[in-house]
Amino acid sequence: MAGGPARATDATRAVTAPGRGVAPFRLLILAGFTSLTGDGVRVAALPLFTAVATRSPLAVSAVATAEVLPWLLIALPAGTLVDRKSVV
Repeated sequence: MAGGPARATDATRAVTAPGRGVAPFRLLILAGFTSLTGDGVRVAALPLFTAVATRSPLAVSAVATAEVLPWLLIALPAGTLVDRKSVV
């Protein structure tokens, strides 16, 4: 029928049904939140632990530098290489 109401098939119901597919997305958001929380605790705890254990400002700065150094040496150059590579 050309002018009749559109019928929803099983395929369109699965796509348009409210609440479908929300649970995996919530798990993804929860996993990301958990990962970021763990990273934040690590960034704060390692220098604090070093300060309490050694009482040495040099050791605290060495630990803080050691946390950032891999990102500086790998992620930044990798980002520039990826940006220069053609997408074609």
